[in-house]
Order: sequence, then structure tokens, then C-alpha cells
Amino acid sequence: MADEKKDKDQQAGADGAKKGGISTILLAITLVNTLLVVGLAAYVVMGKSSAPASSSATEEAPGDDGDQSAKEDVLPQVVDFEPFLVNLNDSGVARYLRATIKVEVVGAADVDKVKARTAKIRDIILTYLSSLNLAQTQGTVAKEIIRKQVIKRIKQELPDMNVKDVYFTEFVTQ
Repeated sequence: MADEKKDKDQQAGADGAKKGGISTILLAITLVNTLLVVGLAAYVVMGKSSAPASSSATEEAPGDDGDQSAKEDVLPQVVDFEPFLVNLNDSGVARYLRATIKVEVVGAADVDKVKARTAKIRDIILTYLSSLNLAQTQGTVAKEIIRKQVIKRIKQELPDMNVKDVYFTEFVTQ
């Protein structure tokens, strides 16, 4: 009887060792996978953030401030405009459009041009927006058409400006 109990205890101990061994192996595999995922994510993040810095460091010699200012001059810059509030061209019903627009230009020289010609650019945009009716302002496709038309009209009227894009930060109709 004592021998049977001893055999059962040994068998239970062996089963426990097997269960403990399996759970230890699973824990180790999970830990290794987690470390690999974290390491890969860190590599991707660190690799992307450090790659441009190292390439620009090899391209520029220390003390080349003239080249740096030339590079900054051609970086895209955004010029803010006061909000536009226009009556839409709907007959019989008073409809309004309120839009806040930002104009992206290629460099600092173009920023100065835009600021010097703000009244002309606002007039171009106001005239175009007030020619629209409510249906022409609804939906993402309509907004994309408006964006392209604003860029086109600014470039037609002021060809010396290098307008890259137009952004709507507010666009509300009533």
C-alpha cells in the first residue's frame, strides 16, 4: 500500500515536471518573441530617425551656413489667411460658406510675395467661392475641385508665385 502511494506520488511528480517544463518553455518562447518584436520596432524607429541625420551630416561640412539657408529657402512653407465668409450663389435661399484656407508655397521668397499680395489673393479666392452654389461645396470630391480651382486661379493671376498646395482648416456651409 505504501508502495502504491509512493508510485502515485512519483508519477504525479513526473507529470508536474512535464507540465512545469512545458509552461517554462512556452514562457521562454513568449519572452523571446516579445523581445524580437520590441527590438524590431526599436530598429525601425531608430533607423528612420537617424538615417536622415547621418546623411545630412555627411553632405554638409561644418560652417556651411550659406548652403543651409539656401536649403531652408526652398522648403515648403504655409501662409495663413483670415477666414473667408461668402454668400453662396443659390437663388431664393441665403446660403453661406465659411472657409479658413492656408496656402503652401515653395520658399521664403514666395512667402514674402504672398504676404505682399494678400489683398489680390483674397479677392481671387472670395470671387471664386462666392460663385459656387451649395451643391458645389458638398462632399470630398467638391472640396478637391475647389482646392484645384483656387490653386489654378492664383497661378493664372499671379504666375510669379510658386503655389504648391492649398489646405482647408475650416469649411462650413449653412
